[in-house]
Amino acid sequence: LVSTSLIASDKLNTNTYYFFIKHFLFICLGIFILIGFSLLSQKKLFKISKILFIVFLIFLILVPFIGTEVKGSKRWIDLMFSLRFQPIEILKPFFIIMIASLL
Repeated sequence: LVSTSLIASDKLNTNTYYFFIKHFLFICLGIFILIGFSLLSQKKLFKISKILFIVFLIFLILVPFIGTEVKGSKRWIDLMFSLRFQPIEILKPFFIIMIASLL
């Protein structure tokens, strides 16, 4: 990752390790979220998952209206500090947990 990010960041005239640092921060955020969810009891996990499922389903419905067009299609929602996310990717795990809670 470091070798490819050096070339890409050079072309964009950014910090040499911009993409590496950004990737590293997202890995740390993912580990933090993973640990947070693993500490929840099953009952709390099911309850929180239902709420987050509804929240990200609303985001998914809003994508055609407030989404950012990238390469001809609107799939991303822009947040502050040039942070983008695809609501469907966050919705998938909560959908699985919701189905599991119904079984």
